[in-house]
Amino acid sequence: MEYAVRQMREVEGTNLFKAEQHHALESLYFDAQRSGFGSGRCRPYATAWHDQFGLLSERDCRLILRLGSLEDGTAFRKDVVAGSKRLLAPAGFGAGLKWQAKRFGVSGVIEEDLWDADIARGMVNVPLPLMVLPHATKSPLMLADTKLIAAITGSLHHAFTGTIEEPDNFPPHACFSHCAAELRKRLRHLPGDYDHTMQRLARQLYPACMRLVIFAARISPQKPTSPREIESLALDLSAHTLRGLTISTAGLAWHGLGFDAGCPHEEAARVLKYLRQKPPMTPAELRRSAHLNNKEMRDALIGRFLEEDLARMDGGKIRPTTFLEFVEALHARKEFPQPPSDWAAGTEQ
Repeated sequence: MEYAVRQMREVEGTNLFKAEQHHALESLYFDAQRSGFGSGRCRPYATAWHDQFGLLSERDCRLILRLGSLEDGTAFRKDVVAGSKRLLAPAGFGAGLKWQAKRFGVSGVIEEDLWDADIARGMVNVPLPLMVLPHATKSPLMLADTKLIAAITGSLHHAFTGTIEEPDNFPPHACFSHCAAELRKRLRHLPGDYDHTMQRLARQLYPACMRLVIFAARISPQKPTSPREIESLALDLSAHTLRGLTISTAGLAWHGLGFDAGCPHEEAARVLKYLRQKPPMTPAELRRSAHLNNKEMRDALIGRFLEEDLARMDGGKIRPTTFLEFVEALHARKEFPQPPSDWAAGTEQ
């Protein structure tokens, strides 16, 4: 790889340069990259970067970085906490062996222990639409029609060759309006750049889902597919995705983010951390042992913690909610109802 890059620099702009040589050197580089580091549109996060060659990708400079191991999750957490240049300005060699900007998405699972207060604060302090959807299940997701889904996802990049349009607002359906309001309620308490990127992402969901559904319809054995069916599937898919995005934003409350605590975030985070390290105690004991300034601040904090299900009252004593309790209650909150099925409504009609 190093040889190919060096040779390309030596012959560019000289009389020795020929299109055939250009193509041969580029092929040499990517053949060597394939041998040394593998190939494809997905790479494990921890091994996707090289000190000399930057972010490793195919010629189109687009890829998905997978979080599939503890090593991947640890590397991702480190970059988020540090606001790493790897996240904010990814670059490496692409077509023509030019050093250029690259685009990537991150997808996968991180361990509960890695999703701590530091990574949560890091997520909202970088201008990227990063989100974590907390869940409590231990069993793998079981899917029907796995062969069809594999065929769709394996060629899905063909559906996203151009820029996704960004509509001014959400589809005119009640479930979208409800989720949008809940999302705004949370984002207004988070940094402006994060708010902006998440709002943009939320509005791009419907056109992105429409592209996905149209592409899937083309290769699906269930044909013909009517425009009404395509629209219904796109609406249902984007509504469920927007609900997940909204729940993930509300889940930041576990680390004291995304709601008005009635005091500076640092103070609320300090008291929350203290509460989680101690056995149940009365409000008066909490005020004294946590060194709260006054009764009003104590009552306000306890009220906010109870509202966000970060704490619960048992027999006059306040105790921290367990992560399992928090996650199960989060997905069941009345603020996040399951979207109605537009597909089912269309079938009935």
